Amino acid sequence: MVISLLSANFASMKLIADSGSTKTDWVLIAADGQICRHFSAGLNPSLMDAADIASELESVVHHLFSSQFSSQDVTELHFFGAGCTQQASVVMHELLSKFFSQAEKIEVASDLLGAAIAVCQGHEGVAAILGTGSNSCLFSGEKIVQNTPELGFVLGDEGSGAVLG
Repeated sequence: MVISLLSANFASMKLIADSGSTKTDWVLIAADGQICRHFSAGLNPSLMDAADIASELESVVHHLFSSQFSSQDVTELHFFGAGCTQQASVVMHELLSKFFSQAEKIEVASDLLGAAIAVCQGHEGVAAILGTGSNSCLFSGEKIVQNTPELGFVLGDEGSGAVLG
């Protein structure tokens, strides 16, 4: 679903991405609250090389932005993704910085942290992802305080689509 942003105030735009290995849900929020959504292929920096991620990001920018506004209008970007380990997050941050060079803030973190923030709304709680892959954690309201270490795709991925399928 795409809502037109033709009359939006572009002085401050936020872009939030929730990315698994299968798909990415992009939400662009204009200063006046208008929303534009786009779905793309999954972006997992632990499984994909930088060239493939850059190619998909180019497609996302093409679909999300038009002649009325550009990716340079994004002032804040939050990317929560599968495979965003500490090392892979650095690569993802560099790639996002190339496409959104005017963003004052670019955050790259795990999809599990994104899920915990969304589910727990700043409170302590438990969050879980049950999709192509699965994971769960104990969330303090600000950060993940405990979770079972991932053993990789399929191995130790009980509850995932791969195991249940």
